[in-house]
Amino acid sequence: MKKISILLFILSSCVDAVNQKDRIITPSENYYTSEYLEISKKIISEGDTNLYQSFFDTYDDDLANDRLLPYSLIMANKFHYIPAFYHVFEILASVNYETDISMLDHDTKEFAISYFKKAVFYEYKYASKKLIYEFCDSCYTPIKELYMDTLLVKKAVSNLGLNSDNVVL
Repeated sequence: MKKISILLFILSSCVDAVNQKDRIITPSENYYTSEYLEISKKIISEGDTNLYQSFFDTYDDDLANDRLLPYSLIMANKFHYIPAFYHVFEILASVNYETDISMLDHDTKEFAISYFKKAVFYEYKYASKKLIYEFCDSCYTPIKELYMDTLLVKKAVSNLGLNSDNVVL
């Protein structure tokens, strides 16, 4: 009898594992806590950059891009928070944790690229580094719409204090 109980336990565990694999991922139960709502309200109404950055860092790694995009747009456009311009691009361009704008439709791609360019022109060094070291022609994730824009590349090089003669995209 004891062996049958153990066998049933093991089989039920396997069934649960299969069901877990196929289940749809939904927001956690604490997604709409009063703390979450208070933080989101302060970000939207006050443009609290510390709360926004903390919020972004918390949810960026859990496939929560659908939650982050509105906040990034508000922080970029309403409060002119420079990192948020890059975040808009990053959120739109991220597919399975990879940057791949080829998956986007034309209008969304243009929208994402425009925010990336704003980040560079507003002298956000992180975006400039991404352009020079990750999105170049010979890089792992080339984005032609970015590295072919010579004015953008010059600005990125300038933002980083590099010698343009040493930068090959």
